[in-house]
Amino acid sequence: MTEHAFIARYLAPLATDPGAWGLKDDAAEFVSTPGRRLVLTTDTLVEGVHFLPSDPPETWGPKLLAVNVSDALAKGARPAACLLNLSWPPALGEPAFAAFAQGLGDALSQWGVRLLGGDTTATPGPLVLSLTLLAEAPPRGPVRRSGASAGQVLALTDTAPIGLGGLGLAVARGEGLVEAALGTRALAHYRRPDVSPLAAADLIAAYATASLDVSDGLLIDANRLAQASGVGVEIALDRVGWPVADAPLSQRLGWATAGDDYQALFTVPADAWPALQADAAKAAVPLRAIGHTRAGPAGLTLTDAGVGVALPARLGFEHGL
Repeated sequence: MTEHAFIARYLAPLATDPGAWGLKDDAAEFVSTPGRRLVLTTDTLVEGVHFLPSDPPETWGPKLLAVNVSDALAKGARPAACLLNLSWPPALGEPAFAAFAQGLGDALSQWGVRLLGGDTTATPGPLVLSLTLLAEAPPRGPVRRSGASAGQVLALTDTAPIGLGGLGLAVARGEGLVEAALGTRALAHYRRPDVSPLAAADLIAAYATASLDVSDGLLIDANRLAQASGVGVEIALDRVGWPVADAPLSQRLGWATAGDDYQALFTVPADAWPALQADAAKAAVPLRAIGHTRAGPAGLTLTDAGVGVALPARLGFEHGL
């Protein structure tokens, strides 16, 4: 089947927004909501790097969209529209493309995101999926990672425990023994991440001084926030939600550096924390305070039950280029 036939059969039905022009042109039109500020983010998933060849095709699209949505929500922006780029190996076959399109369509509906267009190309492999997301923030603007100051609360959205994605990858690879129910949940989160709820964007826009999503590991992303804001960040490991609450410290540090968490990590003034908790409860957005910011050298420190913990040599996932 030709590229245009694949687009017409599987992707055009997903692009229902009038600005997509039926995916019959070389561009598209996005009309932003008056009074909102546009936020753009993009992510690429590579087979064998970000997902396994054995992961079901219907999970590729939801994960691709979720990792972009996670970035937008952590900026205090609501996802609105997207552009999709595919480098697709023909050897995967049409059934895999159909399953991918079905999963992507379900995810677009879940988040209210309009597919406007993109590009497709054939490749001998590996499969490469890329999505650019357009999101809308209130007039106050998106929340960057550089606005924290000393004496603020460090908080996380708590839709999924930190380390659940890393545990799910281990399950997918057949590594280690995991209790059945936990293994099932971890595998599902790794393949289709449980990112922050949509309402988290509004709370972050209203209260947060600095924010980013935890994708490469809690420790490395907390350190990035600290460095960007020029503050010290202290995390109390005993206050973080883990897949197994009483796991040994070495295991918790492993989870804190694994990545694929997709929760929002942000700072909020201490005197605003009670009001944020109340608003979050009303919006059904689970939050967890896991530490604080302090004056002094920019960087990360750890404690566990009040006792200092040395930083591991590796704080999280980083691509080698």
